[in-house]
Amino acid sequence: KLNRTTLLFILVIFSINLFITYPLFGRDVSASFSSTAILGLAGFLENLHVISKSQFFSMLSIFSISFAPISYYLFVRKTAMRHELIALVATLIFILPNPLISGGSVLTGAMLNGDGAHVFVFSFLPLFLLYVKAYISTGVKAWGFIAAIITAMVAIISPFATFNLLIIFAVITISEGFFRDLREKLSRLLFLLVSSFLLSFFWYYPN
Repeated sequence: KLNRTTLLFILVIFSINLFITYPLFGRDVSASFSSTAILGLAGFLENLHVISKSQFFSMLSIFSISFAPISYYLFVRKTAMRHELIALVATLIFILPNPLISGGSVLTGAMLNGDGAHVFVFSFLPLFLLYVKAYISTGVKAWGFIAAIITAMVAIISPFATFNLLIIFAVITISEGFFRDLREKLSRLLFLLVSSFLLSFFWYYPN
């Protein structure tokens, strides 16, 4: 549940991130996206004369870079038991320029280095993990189906992100299993993995 402090901090994060990443919005970032699925969607929309590829990738990059810090903030806020200040500090550390990265911030650096698909996936991944955690913990089937569909989408867009996602799934399952019913939590994880595999299998077979 969002309160006034949460909304204020989200506005602060959005404004700071916009100030940092705004110069990137004027660039052609088409070359930063190598995902076959995203390239196919961009080409399909261009063939329908809906939007050009360059405009599509510009809009996708703007959405990804703008939404990622908000998603990250809400994830930290939830896992930190709604401690707003902890979530704010963690998010600022994430978005502020890093001297070790040539592109400035983590997001702009990843985008300029050709990891546009990873940036897009990460923009919603933190919020998605909250649903995964809720499903592993409670077993609510609706959340399980949502988690399976999104996991399949991630697998199609970015295999690299999927590999990291599987590690996080295992950590979530084991941590939740420490409280009780580890075997049941593992069965829910198995359902999630099998379902997402079946949903994304068509993309890789027979390639």
